[in-house]
Amino acid sequence: MLQKTFFTSLCALICLGMYLCFISNNFKILGETKNKFIFKMQPTFSWSASVFFGGLALASILFSLTISPLTILNCTHSYSKLSTYQANFNTNCELTAFSWLGKEQSKIIIPELQEAILEAKLDNKDSKSLFERYRVVIVSVEKNIPLINSYIYSDEPEYQNLLNIMSQINSFLDHFSKDTLTIYEEYEKLLGYTGFAIGAFFGLVTFLILVLTPSITCSFERELNLVTIERCNLFGKKIIENKTSDITAVKVEDASEESTYRLVLMLSSGEKLPLTYFFTSGWKEKQQMANRLQNFLEIKNLGVV
Repeated sequence: MLQKTFFTSLCALICLGMYLCFISNNFKILGETKNKFIFKMQPTFSWSASVFFGGLALASILFSLTISPLTILNCTHSYSKLSTYQANFNTNCELTAFSWLGKEQSKIIIPELQEAILEAKLDNKDSKSLFERYRVVIVSVEKNIPLINSYIYSDEPEYQNLLNIMSQINSFLDHFSKDTLTIYEEYEKLLGYTGFAIGAFFGLVTFLILVLTPSITCSFERELNLVTIERCNLFGKKIIENKTSDITAVKVEDASEESTYRLVLMLSSGEKLPLTYFFTSGWKEKQQMANRLQNFLEIKNLGVV
């Protein structure tokens, strides 16, 4: 129940973070005078992507941490003397789950073990067979306890191990010549490794998005006849300069077959000088900025490329 609540809250946090990034302004005005206009282009799309992938990475790692990589079943025979000629034999067990650090995560006392059975779970993967996945369940006088939480397909190599475990437990119950039985189960360790690998992958994607996405600052200075586009990321800085007098229009360029856009400066040479290399959604906001730049530069020819 706690895990379900946690992951629900985590999903809600991811959605909230993405929503806040999407509604935030792409443009931040740093300074505006009669002859100077400076603004910063905030990578809200990259922020949203990093929140999403970072949330997936965190969820995958936390999911793996909830998995017990090692489960040990210890069973012992015991008997109590009822009379001179009669004794009562019982089999008691302890099911202990360990964390990735080797610490005891949980322990379940199983009194008076009755048998081990194979529990089947309905699965629609193959319409020819209704019961596709299985797990070993330990039956006691009080309740049924699964050896591991995961179900295994009958065509998996681990399925044969399940049958062997069930056979060992039932054989131990039938023969009192052996005092103790210890079974080590590590099936869920692979699932945990998979979760860690997925988390590491999404973590790397998040890191690359954050370090490779540039911070873009645009400066228009009419007195100096200079426009400066500065792109900075973790690996360095790139500065592009041009004359404001060479700008014939500021337009919103539309990506082909996609509802994504970017701002471009149209130059007198016929070339385009994009303020960003990538296209993002939000035509209205970009068009408003194009209009604002056009008014500042006192040029016309508004429109979408």
